[in-house]
Amino acid sequence: MANRLLTINIRNYLAKQPRRKRPARIARYVRYKIARAVKMRLENVKMTGELNQLILKKHLHSMMPLKVSINVEKEKATAMPFGEKAKPSATASTATTKVKETAAPQKQETKTVPAPKTDAKEPKK
Repeated sequence: MANRLLTINIRNYLAKQPRRKRPARIARYVRYKIARAVKMRLENVKMTGELNQLILKKHLHSMMPLKVSINVEKEKATAMPFGEKAKPSATASTATTKVKETAAPQKQETKTVPAPKTDAKEPKK
């Protein structure tokens, strides 16, 4: 598995696009730039949902450069926002659950609070 970091300048492209068509075109442009950087076809490039939301919420209007982390595995490239950690493998998650099960159970302290005393007064009519 190879990891790469790519910074995409989207301002040059977005400034020339009509405002209404920018959301669809920017996602397509980012996929194109990633495919070109890792020398793959567009069909083999996948973007995570977090990256897509980041593009639409922040970078679409601010037009700031976009930093993308790319994982390349067996003719497939997955792009995620830079700084986002990859999903842990299945073996790592099972190891942590076994550690939790073997830990000694802790006592839970329960505190009983007496109910507040209320005098039974008749409501005024």
